[in-house]
Amino acid sequence: MEATWEDAIARGDVQRVRALLGRGIDVDARDRYGQTALMLLLTAGADPRLRTRIDDCETPREMAEKAGLREIAERLAGHEARFEQ
Repeated sequence: MEATWEDAIARGDVQRVRALLGRGIDVDARDRYGQTALMLLLTAGADPRLRTRIDDCETPREMAEKAGLREIAERLAGHEARFEQ
């Protein structure tokens, strides 16, 4: 993951993240510690309980469950629990 990608995520710079995505940056790229953007966002406090505003109005965990991605759904459930305490 290039430094600008990490910096944009760490700062919550949505415009920069969108610009990088528009340039075709790999959304699954890893930083020097092996973390992906999703991991960094969750670590930074992103709320995984937020629902989409289209289709089935699902949370990321519900989407993972529907797709059969059990391990991802379990990890997201753990992050959801942090917000429910």
